[in-house]
Amino acid sequence: MTTTDTTRGARFRIGPNVYPVATVDRLTLRDLLLLERQTEEFGKPMTWSEMQGIIRTVQEALVEAKTEREVVELDDFPWFLGILVWTARRDAGEQITFGDAVDFPMGEFEFIRPVDPRKARPVKKRPRKGSGRADARAKAAAVQAAKSSTVKTSEPPSSDD
Repeated sequence: MTTTDTTRGARFRIGPNVYPVATVDRLTLRDLLLLERQTEEFGKPMTWSEMQGIIRTVQEALVEAKTEREVVELDDFPWFLGILVWTARRDAGEQITFGDAVDFPMGEFEFIRPVDPRKARPVKKRPRKGSGRADARAKAAAVQAAKSSTVKTSEPPSSDD
């Protein structure tokens, strides 16, 4: 099951560390077998089908729920969060057990929502040098100054008689 569409650009923070959300498709077969064995210690061996079911349940709730609280209160949400954290940390190259990956104070966990490019603030672009109204005014002032600084004589050139 690919979760790429719902996780593209999503990240989360645990304390000072920021992780991009990784999909379970990035896990190796070894990782999946380790996960099943390591989650057995927590009373729920996480088989592939069990993991798929939890991910599907939370993804459906994310679409249908009216509030985030409805999703967070799902019975499977802590397991979903554990899978999410462990998968991201393994994908980041950390050789960490499931138990160690999820051993952090919940107050240090924060989802970082991806920025919607359609709602992102536009970057103000500066005009190129030599273009725009300010440059036109500067050029006009320079021309005016040049005209007023030239010496004008009203006498015709003298001729030697």
